Amino acid sequence: MLQNVERTESGCLVWKGMTDKDGRPLYYDGGRYAAGENPLVYVQRWVFEHYSGTPLTSGQTVTRNCQNTLLCVHHEHATLWRNLGSRAFVNGRSDRATGNATLAERCANGHEFDNDNIAYVNPRTGARSCRRCTRDLKLRSRGMDPEAVP
Repeated sequence: MLQNVERTESGCLVWKGMTDKDGRPLYYDGGRYAAGENPLVYVQRWVFEHYSGTPLTSGQTVTRNCQNTLLCVHHEHATLWRNLGSRAFVNGRSDRATGNATLAERCANGHEFDNDNIAYVNPRTGARSCRRCTRDLKLRSRGMDPEAVP
């Protein structure tokens, strides 16, 4: 993994290797492939788990508190951003089947769901998509920084 990292003047360790479609650093781990596990590892999440000593659970997200939030993989720049726990998957199949599903107040990225921020509601599952996340995804796919576009 270290051959894909470059240190900057600000102290960040910038990832120069493979990324996913959203630009998040990915690493192909042959050892995990040989063990029958998913060989693609999110580098920022792996580094946080490695240096904190505890694995992240479903619904926990890591973020950066430096200038290069997307590609920095330095463990000292990482913080646990949110812990949604079981609320991360409110529209889960078991809840829908029993009729006990409660609608989430925010999307997975923390944007509040209100009438102006719901882009689409799936009629079969009731899952909602966030208008801001959809816009940001489209801008990133065009190579543009969503924070720089008003």
